[in-house]
Amino acid sequence: MNAELIDIHAHLTYSPLAEQLELVLARAKACGVSTVITIGTDPDDSRAAVALADKIPSISAAIGIHPHAADKYSNVDQIKPLLGHPKIIGIGETGLDYHYQLADRVNQQRLFHSHLELAHETQLPVIVHCREAFDDTLDILQSVKSGLRGVFHCFSGSQEQARQVLDLGWFISFSGTVTFKNAQDLRRTAKFIGVDHILIETDCPFLSPEPVRKNRTNEPANVLYTAKLLAELFNLSLEEFSRFVRQNAVKLFGL
Repeated sequence: MNAELIDIHAHLTYSPLAEQLELVLARAKACGVSTVITIGTDPDDSRAAVALADKIPSISAAIGIHPHAADKYSNVDQIKPLLGHPKIIGIGETGLDYHYQLADRVNQQRLFHSHLELAHETQLPVIVHCREAFDDTLDILQSVKSGLRGVFHCFSGSQEQARQVLDLGWFISFSGTVTFKNAQDLRRTAKFIGVDHILIETDCPFLSPEPVRKNRTNEPANVLYTAKLLAELFNLSLEEFSRFVRQNAVKLFGL
């Protein structure tokens, strides 16, 4: 396969992927996935992500604390000692999640601000998690120091919300949800965004795409299905589409 794919958001430290990582990465390579970014979601997980990236050339890492943990962590002090490792390419995932109400909203916002300050200090891009909290997320991003860059991961918003993200100069990443049969609106939003600001991901082990949606465990190899659907949407070959995505990933993360 000539397409060189990248999964910009995976959780390779999570079970069951971590226990079968050699096989997972072999399947990814067979599907043309040459690079995977594994994302930290708390201090321990961020340390594990960096350790994994340190050992395996095809893996890079982002460090962060998920908004669900905002009642436990008020700032990013516990992940700061990881900074300086050459395989750390981003800050996150961070952001706001009002769907499950697993952490106080004020605490989430405080922790989000702390991540953005760290991103500003390090000049690393931000990986943003936003669920049912778009207005607050955008307000915070617009209120902080200029010069931040990043990506809204696993985007599920509207075309108007996408326009506001693009106005920031940020990228938008689609997971397997864009392949779901009832995701016509999301596919229209993807087409509106255009290939110059699109990235792709699995968010594995979650959100398996069609046609493997019934599989309980998602993995990086399955980013191929998302890439194929979006390539068709843009009337591009898989190789052409993957080239655009890789250029976007290099522009954002410096891979």
